[in-house]
Amino acid sequence: MSKFIDYLGNKSSILDFISSGIDQYLYDGDTILDLFAGSGVVSYKFSEKYNVISNDSEAYSSTICSAQFNNPHYNTNNILDIKNQLLSIKSFLISQENLSNLVQKENKLIQENSIDELNELYKSHETVWNNKNFTPKKLRSNNNYNLFLRYYAGSYFGIEQALEIDSIIKFIKESDSLFVDFLYSKLFLTINNVVFSRDGHMAQPLDLITSSKRAILDRSKNVFDIYLEYLEKDIDSSNTKKYNHKTYNLPFYKLISRKDILDKVDLIYADPPYTDMQYSRYYHILNVAVNYDYPELTKTKNGYTKGLYTEGRFQSSLSQKSKAKDDLYLLMKSCFDTGTNLALSYAYPRDIKQQKTDRYTVSIEELMNMAKEVFSPSYVHVEQIDYFHSNNKNAQRKPVIEYLILCGKNKKKSKSYNITKIKRQIDSLKPTNRNEIYNTHIYWSQKSFNIIDSLIENLSEENDVIFDPFMGSGVTILESITKNMNRNAIGCDINEAPVFIVKTLVEYSKDKQLQKDLIDISHQINSLMNYYEADCPNCDSISLIDRIMFDKPNRNSNDININAVNHICEKCGKVVESENIKNYQKDMFFKYELENIDEKYEFIENSKVAVIKNDSIFNIFTNRNLKVLDDMLGISKQFSKNTENVFKYILMSCMHQCKITDKRSNSQWPLWTPKKDCVERNVVLLVNKKINNFLKALSSIQETYSDSSLVESFNDLSINSAFLLQKPSQYISDDEIPDNSIDLVITDPPYLGQVLYSEYMQLYSSILGLSVDMEDEIVISSRAENDKNEADYYEDLKKVFSLIGKKLKKDKVMCLYFHDNSLKVWNKLMKILFEEGFRYIGQTHIEKSNTLKNIISPKKSLKGDSILFFRNSKHKNEYRYAPEEIEEIEINIIKEAKYMLKNQNQLTSAELYDNGLMETLISNAWLGKLSEKYTSLIDLLQEHLKWNSELAVWENNNNEKI
Repeated sequence: MSKFIDYLGNKSSILDFISSGIDQYLYDGDTILDLFAGSGVVSYKFSEKYNVISNDSEAYSSTICSAQFNNPHYNTNNILDIKNQLLSIKSFLISQENLSNLVQKENKLIQENSIDELNELYKSHETVWNNKNFTPKKLRSNNNYNLFLRYYAGSYFGIEQALEIDSIIKFIKESDSLFVDFLYSKLFLTINNVVFSRDGHMAQPLDLITSSKRAILDRSKNVFDIYLEYLEKDIDSSNTKKYNHKTYNLPFYKLISRKDILDKVDLIYADPPYTDMQYSRYYHILNVAVNYDYPELTKTKNGYTKGLYTEGRFQSSLSQKSKAKDDLYLLMKSCFDTGTNLALSYAYPRDIKQQKTDRYTVSIEELMNMAKEVFSPSYVHVEQIDYFHSNNKNAQRKPVIEYLILCGKNKKKSKSYNITKIKRQIDSLKPTNRNEIYNTHIYWSQKSFNIIDSLIENLSEENDVIFDPFMGSGVTILESITKNMNRNAIGCDINEAPVFIVKTLVEYSKDKQLQKDLIDISHQINSLMNYYEADCPNCDSISLIDRIMFDKPNRNSNDININAVNHICEKCGKVVESENIKNYQKDMFFKYELENIDEKYEFIENSKVAVIKNDSIFNIFTNRNLKVLDDMLGISKQFSKNTENVFKYILMSCMHQCKITDKRSNSQWPLWTPKKDCVERNVVLLVNKKINNFLKALSSIQETYSDSSLVESFNDLSINSAFLLQKPSQYISDDEIPDNSIDLVITDPPYLGQVLYSEYMQLYSSILGLSVDMEDEIVISSRAENDKNEADYYEDLKKVFSLIGKKLKKDKVMCLYFHDNSLKVWNKLMKILFEEGFRYIGQTHIEKSNTLKNIISPKKSLKGDSILFFRNSKHKNEYRYAPEEIEEIEINIIKEAKYMLKNQNQLTSAELYDNGLMETLISNAWLGKLSEKYTSLIDLLQEHLKWNSELAVWENNNNEKI
């Protein structure tokens, strides 16, 4: 659809917000009345799902609305024919008005930039405003198609431009075309393009002298060329809308009094004027064009108006404070009496203390109170979204809240999701991924279970199916099927470890013999303490080595320098050996034979994860610790398969501590080993501690998942059951998950190359035999085998989101964990999601403990997580870029940031991103343009805000105005 005109209060940037809000009040194929249709952009959106009646009191508006649904079928030959007709009519009018010399002179002065002479030429041009011989009555009587020439030439338009507009109107009015409204709509767009007034709004013409550069630019435009170009854009276009559309041009009170119309309407959408500014003032020329009746001139006590207004302009009582409340009450009462649902769209200043509200005819509080009075509070629901509203007096847009006041009965039984309320609830929670159950295992980027619980409870209902296509630590699946949640779940991951985690907790842990077996294993592995026996440096009795600290300059060499040894002695307690250290190297790196560990396993080279060429497990572990782990695995094989699997799970939870690690035993880099301050820890002590932790949690695990089960197929799902898939998500088949079968998606997709999951899991593969898949992994990695570039990553990610779009039910929600400061990455992600039918409906920030990156670079790194909310519209569209220039976008983002800081005083980079700025960028379709200029928002913010490096927060710069 072409955007026909720049329109005050245009809702194009929040169409998804509006359509999502009304959806629960309508079924597909219902009829909606767009009572104040304006530019028609909302009507057109509604027509994707509903029959639409568009109405506006302004003639030009109803013409535009009609045009949107009546596209002609024509080709280049038709365009050429129209061009020839227009040239012929123009030649006739020039001859009729005897203007050949005047047009030539105008063109010459424009080419020479002779603004003063051009100004004199226009003053001398005879119009209804300066020559009594040209009265509206005489012009009307003759009807020589010279209205624009004699009304607006020399002011809003040049002389030749006015002639060409008159020519187009003569062509339209004398045409027998069925598409008159369409032809007019393209003329409106042309007028909007060439008119010499501020921002395309026709309130009054600009001054030729003070706006001389703009004057020469505008006057150089050829009306015919622009008109024909707009027509050409719609060659071969056709109206493919499957629902009906009708247009009216009536004052709203007359239309809602028509019972024959209202009986067919299921919902009225009303976006009324809400200030004392009359819309007819800004678009009066368009009404003159479509009516073309040579109207009388408006005259005040001071003479003609600056806007060259004419009589007959519609004056809306909704723009009058004395009448607006009565009108709105009439609308609400009519809807209530007829049982018609009502959706009121109302934009109101975000900060009523700083932004003026004196021009608003009704406050938002008054409006909501009126709605509750008429419909009762239980039948009034309010949605809201922050965005920026156009301002006719200022190129900058003002921050407003768009309220959608929904009145009446919700038609659908399905739950209506209040994202604003959900965000507030999440904000009130203290995120945690620690409890008895989750303390039994470790996983990179493990999500807070209480946040997942909130999402599940608020965005799904009992017996719904929750899907996580990137299962990872399994939190989404595990929380969905707890005995109190009463949901079903489907989890998928490319690697075995995530599937293994869920299977262990839900299935293997139910073994009644498990507790006894684990205690037995714990006793048996104590016999392996002999590997760590040494002489106590204090008393020479037998001690146990707790840990050894050493330097290992070369990863693939066992030449080490021992710095200290921690002993545990029955007589002396804890003893540190730091001087005259004995040679423990032989025991650490003795060549043992391994029976249960794949000692030939070779890690795939990748410097990013510290893996060298021909790297092996012997470079990551001491030989002693490998031998102890190997013997432990042998012991576990004496027990049932369930017990053996649970023991593998326990080993998995501490594997990062069993390898050569640093003093902190950091789990974030599992294949890395330090060169200095390396640590070898006593694996028996480590594993026994983990066994005890698991035993403490076992009753809680068995109680939590007592009613839970794992099933073999989608058709087997029942309450508190899960279906697990180990495969690349992009290759899930329709048999495995049918289309339109999922009620909620919660997932944390891989972030480019930030975490190389499959490569990290080589640690588990080599010791525990858990399989990994690097060939189909969605990641960016420069590894030696199966390398993945950025193009591969986005292509595969798009496949997954395309699949999710098919499996997730229409209008259901996807919650996406995502964090990256790169605007280009955000833009690419949003483009993929938008094109796959997902509509962004907001996001929220989740606090998280500091990572090393946060500590080193708090300004540019984003601490915590962000949850993005999307509605599945099932409509794939082209990604949208807003028309605003980059300078306007920059101004509005800085204003928004300053506004946020004014309320909060101090904010981290992540909070600025997640609690307002990204939402503003995405909702207004500004992300694309901003990402072309800035790498991150930080690059823009640091020019205007103050960075407090001591607290790692942003503050307002008091030297700059907000």
